[in-house]
Amino acid sequence: HTTIQETLEKSFSFFENVPLGSVLKEWGKYVRKVDKRLLSALRKSVISSLSVISNCINGNPKLSDKEIQPTFTLSVRLEDTRVVFEPTMDSLIRTIKKVERSVVRCVSVITKMESTIQFVVPKRATF
Repeated sequence: HTTIQETLEKSFSFFENVPLGSVLKEWGKYVRKVDKRLLSALRKSVISSLSVISNCINGNPKLSDKEIQPTFTLSVRLEDTRVVFEPTMDSLIRTIKKVERSVVRCVSVITKMESTIQFVVPKRATF
């Protein structure tokens, strides 16, 4: 994100000698377009990550054998007259949900370029 922001700020410096009125309108359109592409890439990344988690748990529906790959280790033991699972199903579900929220939270902190980019409007010499 920072690299994209710095690149945009450097790119704006190429327009130092161009009348600002014509540049700023088009520049705004360009930055919004960059934002849309960044949002699209982030969405795809989140969807991909959540799909991997889903495939680990449910198996990959695209494979003909739909074999579920072991993802978690579960211990089962007998204590007195009852069967005990470690981790518990509730604990396992909480862990999975925590990972899902973390994936989404990772991208939610990224701000729009339009609101974070800082370009310096060059001072024009007046005659």
